[in-house]
Amino acid sequence: MLQAATHIGLVRETNQDVALAEELPDGRLLLAVADGVGGLPGGEVASRTAVAALAETVRAGSAEEPEAALRRAFAAANAAVRAGQQGHLDRMSTTLVAALIRDRTAWVANLGDSRAYLVADREARQLTLDHSWVEESIRAGLMAPDDPLAALSRHVITRAIGLEAQAELDVFGPIDLSPNSVLLLCTDGLHGALNDQAIADVVATSGDDRAADLVSTVLAAGAPDNVAISLYARDDGADERQ
Repeated sequence: MLQAATHIGLVRETNQDVALAEELPDGRLLLAVADGVGGLPGGEVASRTAVAALAETVRAGSAEEPEAALRRAFAAANAAVRAGQQGHLDRMSTTLVAALIRDRTAWVANLGDSRAYLVADREARQLTLDHSWVEESIRAGLMAPDDPLAALSRHVITRAIGLEAQAELDVFGPIDLSPNSVLLLCTDGLHGALNDQAIADVVATSGDDRAADLVSTVLAAGAPDNVAISLYARDDGADERQ
């Protein structure tokens, strides 16, 4: 089951988040979410441009291995965003996380602080590493998670589509998608409003529309940011082609 949802939230005036979930003609599944970098003009343009370029590139590369396809697609997304950096859009950029699924196995790539989770048995396991100043400082042992500075600087990202001529992405995989597991991609509008356990609990108790239920839970929590969600649920008895 593929689902995608996005919402402006309750505070922002524009929605800079984009979500995509589609089955490709060759049977592969493509998930992606992007979040235009806040504080810079054109975030909504950057996120739409990046996802469109990524999807077009993946669709055209059916014979490629998944990791190679993602790397080429992220390079295309980066080139497309940078080509549009003119006039008031000269600094536009966006986070991007995408997953390519083939034969019940996934590969995930990311730039920025949009995340991928594997949710199963009421546990959400983060698959990606945030490219943010705070998370990189914590991983390096330079900052504690409860440091007051962390809350103030949580949204300062260190990598994004459009920032550099070469996109230095991370790729994770292969990731086995066991029965009743959910591969979930989201922007910080979700993981910034709900902790990992809350995300897992919503997924576990949701009906057929997990993406909509996650958005509703974020709205109930105040939704201070845009939110985008893309997911693949491998429910027991799912189509064996996946």
